[in-house]
Amino acid sequence: MNRLVAIVFLLAITVPGVLLISGHSPPTSDAPTDEVVVSPTMADVLDATWFDSVDAMVERRIPMLDVAVAVDSRVSRTVFADSPNPEVTIGAEGWLFDNESLDRACLSGQYFAAIGDEMRRADAVAAAAGIEFLYWVAPDKAAVVSDELSGGRSACTKANVAALDEHLTSAAVSLLPAFADHADPDTLFYRTDTHWNDSGGLVASRQIIERLAPGLWDEHAVVYGSRSYDTDLSRLISDAKTEVVTAASVVFDGIPLISVDGSSADPMGDMSRSVRSFEFPDGPAIEGQTVVAYDSFGLPQVDDLAPYFASSTFVYTPHFDEDEAAAVVGSADRLLWGRVQRKFIGGDLELPVSSWLVEAFVDRLDPVRIDSAELTRIEMDPSIEIYLVVRDLRSDGDHVFPPSGTIFDDKSRVHALRVRGDLEFGFDPDHFEVERVDIPVQES
Repeated sequence: MNRLVAIVFLLAITVPGVLLISGHSPPTSDAPTDEVVVSPTMADVLDATWFDSVDAMVERRIPMLDVAVAVDSRVSRTVFADSPNPEVTIGAEGWLFDNESLDRACLSGQYFAAIGDEMRRADAVAAAAGIEFLYWVAPDKAAVVSDELSGGRSACTKANVAALDEHLTSAAVSLLPAFADHADPDTLFYRTDTHWNDSGGLVASRQIIERLAPGLWDEHAVVYGSRSYDTDLSRLISDAKTEVVTAASVVFDGIPLISVDGSSADPMGDMSRSVRSFEFPDGPAIEGQTVVAYDSFGLPQVDDLAPYFASSTFVYTPHFDEDEAAAVVGSADRLLWGRVQRKFIGGDLELPVSSWLVEAFVDRLDPVRIDSAELTRIEMDPSIEIYLVVRDLRSDGDHVFPPSGTIFDDKSRVHALRVRGDLEFGFDPDHFEVERVDIPVQES
């Protein structure tokens, strides 16, 4: 329990309350004139404004409350070896871990098989659209750096990512072996942050390029330096830290990337931009338009990967809704898609990947227009996956969702895209156009 904060809180409530009830109004000469604390009577206790008065007095008359909170956090960490924040676990030697992954139970093979099925659907959509599709799972910190955790806290985190790795499809770039076999895995993650650092991102980037073009990765093109980084988990326990780690980026013969949109390839220097586009015709030049859709783990990889592609666009998906991201992705000849382990494990996928790809590449998938009567006559075919692309005539954008009707009670062969807005199942056919997209099933 946060003992110091509790004591301060009790004093803050009881002492001012007794004084106010007894008629002792605090001095107000140093208080702003529009924020004077009045002395309520007993009758005022029945009015919510009395509590506002007490709150105002606490905020102005209890000195250094924020300092007390910081001190209590330090006492919890150093004296009681306890985390002051339930979202963070404190490991040995100052290591911090995000509990979102650690709190997950060991999941069943059936769960991971379902993820594998969804990724097979995504592979099938990409193949039908004629694009090259690769994806990867960034292992959670606790799955790699586990010696600093006691009591087997990381057992399920490690077991879950290993089971996930076994069920992913042939389009997956398996990162787990490279991290597990690394000579010093502790150097791949920030000590007091959720994420891998530049060194960890470099391990992942090397695997991705080697998968796309074996032998193309050039270790001599990696330029090393140092980077200062303000870590997230340290802030969550009121002990903000800045770590200095090795910075790494890929530079070929000193030739800079060409920025198409004025953005920077510095992974931490341009984080506010959702989309960054580059050209690099003088590099190894993997041809075509490559789109990389990534989350926060992919930030250190931007300047590792971009120099290998003749034309590339990096989409930071946490700043995007799925419809916006799909519009950018639709121009790709090649799509690289990365997500951290905890977004794959412990619940549904962040979005149905296969449906998102249908939305992105619908123009390449030969959609067939159908009317409302045909919606109720669709026959299930075990050799195809059926997607329904719904265009709302009252707004821009394409959506997919299952309309009402008993034929759609079995969703095993009908998949729905996310819907922008609140569209009802029983929609008015006059307001919508519906296109059907059939994708051949890929066998396991």
